[in-house]
Amino acid sequence: DYTGKTVFIGIDVHKRNYFVTAVVEGEMVKRDGMRARPEKLLAYIRKFFPGAVIHSAYEAGFSGFGLHRYLLENGINNIVVHAASIEVSSRDRVKTDKRDATKIAHQLSSGRLRCVHVPTTQREDYRELTRLRDKVVKERTRTANAIKAKAHYYGLIDPDDSSLVSEKWIKRLLESCSLSKNARFYLEHLAEEWLRYRDKINEINELIKSQAIEDSEIEAVYRS
Repeated sequence: DYTGKTVFIGIDVHKRNYFVTAVVEGEMVKRDGMRARPEKLLAYIRKFFPGAVIHSAYEAGFSGFGLHRYLLENGINNIVVHAASIEVSSRDRVKTDKRDATKIAHQLSSGRLRCVHVPTTQREDYRELTRLRDKVVKERTRTANAIKAKAHYYGLIDPDDSSLVSEKWIKRLLESCSLSKNARFYLEHLAEEWLRYRDKINEINELIKSQAIEDSEIEAVYRS
């Protein structure tokens, strides 16, 4: 009977499974694995620890904050912790899912873990645009480097050419050189790819401008 007791649950989150360890009064009382579904975890907690005050924690990572918000909405005092804040013994060289859940549970029970900053769902949504822009800019840069590498390969530009790739530069390159059919097809494909990324960045920039107006309190961050 856990009525009135405090149960500390460490959760090791994976794409397909959750591994959990429960600690009560410093002692491990349960350790299990289950499919990675928030509703299954909640049902597990309610089945085995009815009437208890539940504190839980898991590492910040690929799974985001969906599980965290779900647990809070259902009365579970959950926190999301930075992986580096979880203490690891110098003798504990073996890393397993069950061990990780146990470390989290014990360190949570002794008050040694703190929650990372959890953004609001709106702030999280705002971040998607700038993250997407970073990704597309990298893809455009990768494609620009591929165009220059192919141009060097065919001797179309000087080895020390430092020109920035632009629509005008690409057009001049394709018009001024004599290439075999397949080589030209290859370069034209890269050029189309670069232009597609360029257009997508322009589209994202316009969306970010509109978002900066909505999110005016940090407009300076958008401008930077």
